[in-house]
Amino acid sequence: MSRTMRGGLIVLLMSVTAGVSLIFAQTNPVGHWEGAINAPGLDLGIVVDIKQDQNGLAGTMDIPAQGLKGSALGNLKLQGQEISFDLPAAPGPPSFKGTISADGNSIEGTMTQGAAAIPFKLRRFTEAEVAELAKKAAQEAARKPESVWEGTLTAGPSSFHLVLNVFKQDDGTLTGKMDSPDQGAKDLPVPSVTLSDTKLSLKMPAINASFEGTLNEAKNEAAGDWSQMGNTFPFTLKKVEKP
Repeated sequence: MSRTMRGGLIVLLMSVTAGVSLIFAQTNPVGHWEGAINAPGLDLGIVVDIKQDQNGLAGTMDIPAQGLKGSALGNLKLQGQEISFDLPAAPGPPSFKGTISADGNSIEGTMTQGAAAIPFKLRRFTEAEVAELAKKAAQEAARKPESVWEGTLTAGPSSFHLVLNVFKQDDGTLTGKMDSPDQGAKDLPVPSVTLSDTKLSLKMPAINASFEGTLNEAKNEAAGDWSQMGNTFPFTLKKVEKP
């Protein structure tokens, strides 16, 4: 083999090796991912964290709108650009199969639960974005509620104790977090809360729920209706002392 051919072969091998290294870097799923399950008429936000330990890949999922946090993934597998995992804690259980993009920054695929097949998308967060999330989470944890309201929602044969924590944002608007202890759900997002001299209302679009109640003269009780998925139930929230 001539020196010229050997030189060309070395360059070729270096190029192939670099290409293989790039592919492995692209398919590495370790990191913080956020996105949504894109069900008809509803985008259900999900958060996936994947790490590598001595036993291989492991991960967890949060579904904030349903109060699910840190639920372990099952059967987490990576083959080339394809990734799959289950969520054993959820009914079904749902399984996810997706493809990691060429740049390694997104995953698109399908969630299967029973007979339903629903698309989902995830985006990998950068280290700077993860640091900013941690900062905001610490600030949010330190924030105290403006008011706390409690009530028992009776829907058919079932009753649920609900706790609404109302927070004032920097721009003066009100948001909230809802706990449902009977269902093991905590910090369900309530992006819209309105509190006037006569009304208390809230909207939870992620679960298609809303409430509107009329305040009593003492302004410590709101009686009205809870609406969700086309159903309406009488519901009363009572103001309690701040924790």
